Amino acid sequence: MTVLELFPQDAAEPGLNDYDWSVEQGRAAIKHADKVQQQLQWTLGDLALKLQPKYGDATLQHFAEDLGVNYTTLKQYRQAAAAFPEKDARPSFSVGYALRNEPDRADLAESVPTKRKAQDIARERKAPEPRPDEKQHQEADAINTLRAFLRDVVTTPEAVRTMSPKAKQHYIRVLREALEILEGDENA
Repeated sequence: MTVLELFPQDAAEPGLNDYDWSVEQGRAAIKHADKVQQQLQWTLGDLALKLQPKYGDATLQHFAEDLGVNYTTLKQYRQAAAAFPEKDARPSFSVGYALRNEPDRADLAESVPTKRKAQDIARERKAPEPRPDEKQHQEADAINTLRAFLRDVVTTPEAVRTMSPKAKQHYIRVLREALEILEGDENA
């Protein structure tokens, strides 16, 4: 596709040595390509959010492979899309991704024009609370720890009695951490 096909309103092609015209057309083409790239990033993120993953199925990874997209990159697209839902106004993708963990990201996105400024704001702030998906993973780990311990106690109570003091202390510490995670969710 040529510049004239992309931007027919500028159909009057100048002479071969018109540097200013070439720079102007080049900038317009880059701006157009950037908008298309950002739309692609948001669209792939939205599609990744719509997947119905099954535990242990690596759904997102398979989706990335089938699309020919880097898995980590697709996860980033999904994170930004989750932070800025389709129904809301969205900033540029790079600003949206940089602000994805900020609680007031929508307000910040309106006032932050560049990726660099968004990254600076994100760095200056304290570490955010875990994102909902991370919190769900923590809760699932805590539940699995409790389940494994209870299974051991119920199926082999003599194993618990014969545990070394160090092993018992480890189990108690892990169980307390799991309980804190689960009780923290109730108090929130």
